[in-house]
Amino acid sequence: MSINTPAATNTGKPAKKHEDYWDIIRGICILLVFAGHAIGGWNFSTNDFMFPPDGFYYNFWVIARCLINCSVPVFIFISGYMVSGKYFDNTGSFYLRRIRRLLVPLILWTSIYVLIEKFVYHTDIMVLGIAHFWYGIQLYYLLVLLQLAFFTLVFFRAKNKKTVLIATLIINLINNAIHVVYHYAMGTIVPNELVLCTGYIFFYTFGLYLRNTDPDMLKGISGKLASVLFAAGLGIYIAASLVCMRITNSATASVSFLTVATLICAAAAIIFAYVIREHSKGYEAKNPIMRMLCRFGVYSMDFFLVHWAFENYAKQWLMNNITDPNLLFLSNIPLIIATVIFCVIYAYIADLVRQKVISPLKMKMSK
Repeated sequence: MSINTPAATNTGKPAKKHEDYWDIIRGICILLVFAGHAIGGWNFSTNDFMFPPDGFYYNFWVIARCLINCSVPVFIFISGYMVSGKYFDNTGSFYLRRIRRLLVPLILWTSIYVLIEKFVYHTDIMVLGIAHFWYGIQLYYLLVLLQLAFFTLVFFRAKNKKTVLIATLIINLINNAIHVVYHYAMGTIVPNELVLCTGYIFFYTFGLYLRNTDPDMLKGISGKLASVLFAAGLGIYIAASLVCMRITNSATASVSFLTVATLICAAAAIIFAYVIREHSKGYEAKNPIMRMLCRFGVYSMDFFLVHWAFENYAKQWLMNNITDPNLLFLSNIPLIIATVIFCVIYAYIADLVRQKVISPLKMKMSK
């Protein structure tokens, strides 16, 4: 879900000839987002368990969410990695582009989702709900990216960027540790827990650092070791989630984005993705599946912004009309496929509008 801009040349090391790889990773991650927002073990509408908490379907959801939750940190890492020193040379232009590409969609899509809630779900709209992203739950991500965009200046102005990297790791670790303490003390998640960049700041800085300061930082890690690290990180996250569920009986706390285990697992996932890229011989999507994922990655922001409008409505219909837990669980497959089709159609239309309407208007205004 990074901003769809070409990667600038790496000041520390020449960029790879083809950057299809990162689009493929984004394509995979956006599919994981769809899976994460599908029918799961917890009903966020009724605040109740969808399946018995000790049953197979519920535990499957917890384990799956541990993998799915890596997608947002990976997206944020890629957003940082796509910013090079040369790209940031013109500070004013950088922030103008970021505001246009993040703040404008944030305001526009918040308005769209408020209208959907009002006229489709007949929800009583609250100002607090708008501020906390109750309507269009994924939009917090744009606010986080806006915060991280302003942090970019700190990174590039700092003389010792390694110190900045370590500092952001400590900030992220403290932030997540506070959340873990809250989970066990209160038996739930921190209210509005996702909107502060402190829960993601290390991943963004890690991307900036690898692109601009030390691209060979992970050179000593083999593909096999990276795989082991990722498997270990995922195992830690799964174990921590299951323990949290046992102690707190809170589904939301057990699959929270912001725990120490999440930080470990997401960092391992990023290292795995980066090392695989560095050890690959080609970065061009050459087969139909890779080309499809690459296209999904290119339009991941479009997919991200619109998918909730369809997926949530379809999910609510399925939950209201299917009582058999086996069928409800299996309905996720057609739900995700239908969401992808809807997003592809939307992205095609949105791209046409950008090319045929918005771009000509910009050219006229610039003359």
